[in-house]
Formats: sequence, C-alpha cells, structure tokens
Amino acid sequence: MVDITAGCTITDTGFALGQSRHKKLLIVTAATADSDDIITLTPTKYGVIESVFGTEQGTPGQEQPTWVVSTGVITLGGSSNDNIVRVFEVTLAK
Repeated sequence: MVDITAGCTITDTGFALGQSRHKKLLIVTAATADSDDIITLTPTKYGVIESVFGTEQGTPGQEQPTWVVSTGVITLGGSSNDNIVRVFEVTLAK
C-alpha cells in the first residue's frame, strides 16, 4: 500500500449541477497505480467524501474503491497490480 496522492492530477470541477452542497473532484492517477494504493484528500481542504466512482484505464467496468470519511483516504479497488492509470470521480460534501 503506497500513498500515490502526489502523482495524481486533481481537478476541482465545482459544485454538481443543481447542487449547492455537493462538490465534485476528478482524480487521474499516474500510470503506476495498483490495487490497494491510496489517495489522501484532506477533509479540511476538500470536504467530506460522500461517494467515489472509479475505473481502470481500458476497462469498461467500475472498480470498487473504498474510503474513510474521517480521514479522506481512498483505497484503490480493482483486481490487479498492473501499473495503470485510474480515474476517479469523487463527490464531496462542503
């Protein structure tokens, strides 16, 4: 388990359409992401994680990342350790 936050591109896409309480982030990892690596989003900076949708590059199905609300740690899902780009859409409560 490695914290790969520093190698990620994190884009704040603003508030979700029609929402004043929920904000979205788009996270794209470096091409070195493996299952069980972690991404840390500081709750005081980003908000509280409410949901995470993730995919692996070249794989049409959704992977199953997990997260801890109080710490903002997202653990990558998927079934492989194959050093690929992963993309996450994170919904946050502000």
